[in-house]
Amino acid sequence: MSLFSWLFMFITSLIFRYCYVHRLPLYYIAVNELLINLDYYIGIPVEDIKLFLIHLTVIISLIFGYSYYYIKFKLK
Repeated sequence: MSLFSWLFMFITSLIFRYCYVHRLPLYYIAVNELLINLDYYIGIPVEDIKLFLIHLTVIISLIFGYSYYYIKFKLK
């Protein structure tokens, strides 16, 4: 995904006032692209399994972010 299309979707989500949950996939895409580009251009000195664990950590943190949002704002 290019930076311009991601930026367009992010700004659109802000303009139409989407909630935090609808922006979570955009955050994942941004972090994923950052990790991939860092690994391609600079070369992160980790093996494939550790890179997979980094991606898994990002996904789990987004799931916890959604759960926190749901518990805090939806279950009032």
